Amino acid sequence: MKKATVKEVKEKIERIMELEKRGFNVPRFCFVIHQAPEDIINKSLEWAKEVHEQNPEQIFNIRTYAYNEESKNESISTPHLTDITFELLKFTLININKEFSCMIDAETPDNGRMAGNVTIIEKKGFISRNLEFHVDYCSKEKRAMVRDADRYFSGTTRGKLIGKDTNPKEVKILTEVVNRAIDFHKIKKNFILEWTCFCKPAGIKREPIVWWEYRKYE
Repeated sequence: MKKATVKEVKEKIERIMELEKRGFNVPRFCFVIHQAPEDIINKSLEWAKEVHEQNPEQIFNIRTYAYNEESKNESISTPHLTDITFELLKFTLININKEFSCMIDAETPDNGRMAGNVTIIEKKGFISRNLEFHVDYCSKEKRAMVRDADRYFSGTTRGKLIGKDTNPKEVKILTEVVNRAIDFHKIKKNFILEWTCFCKPAGIKREPIVWWEYRKYE
């Protein structure tokens, strides 16, 4: 079980690092393996301390991950802890790490205004290829998170955009999301990209849109 967890978390880190390499604005994060030894816990807390010293008001979040012992697949129903102060981070991390692998991030959920998943699908025709894009997302005045996606936006590179009650401001953001996903599709096909658009600078590049992850879709 532990060996599988190490493998899966390593792959997740590599995926995020690949997004960064491709110019995506990824979150400020630190990974802690399940039941991590003391030195790894201490290194993660040193990272958090640097973030805290740069901005004492910055809160932290912990996404947790568990893996099915038989299929080695990652669970999507594990806890997502938010709004953790630096003072409480050590206690919270040590306790939750007993059960899960953890990704600590230094982004502010309240600043999320739009969030969701984007998928690019390539359709082959008799003469040419056409790309379809599908975005599941949510739009909120506060704390938009990927898991709360309740709206839909889609279209093709040859047709019109289709979105229920989508306003021009949202279309602008969604268009940027889709265009980045299309660029990524040239390198990686059959993947879903997770993103959040913040009202304040976020991520390692301090830009509005943060890209959390990419994963295969079935």
